[in-house]
Amino acid sequence: MPTQIPMPKRKEEFIREISHALGLLAPTVKTNRSNVSVTDIAAFMRGAELWLHPQFVARYHADDFPELTESEREELSNAIGEFRIVTAAVSPRGPATSDQSRAGRKHLDKICAILKPTLVAFWQPDVSG
Repeated sequence: MPTQIPMPKRKEEFIREISHALGLLAPTVKTNRSNVSVTDIAAFMRGAELWLHPQFVARYHADDFPELTESEREELSNAIGEFRIVTAAVSPRGPATSDQSRAGRKHLDKICAILKPTLVAFWQPDVSG
């Protein structure tokens, strides 16, 4: 259960969306059917690159991150903008190209690196009592 860190709803939704995108990079698949291969389904989901979608950064607003330095907010905004550009170029009728996937992943990794303390604090269990 995520720690209930007081934060604006919009920021919380953005953090949840980024977390969801990260989960889609390495999906966990469970089934109680013996004739279904969870390995195959997970590989299919990874190949579908469901994380490469603009919805995962749609709720981003730089002013929701006062804990970041101005330089970090600028870097984050740039990475978000680049991610949006890549996702806008992905055809809705087919898979992303390998170049789109690599570029999107590079920008998502940058977003996550900048937000790592926020992501960790959000999902870390509250042990304060």
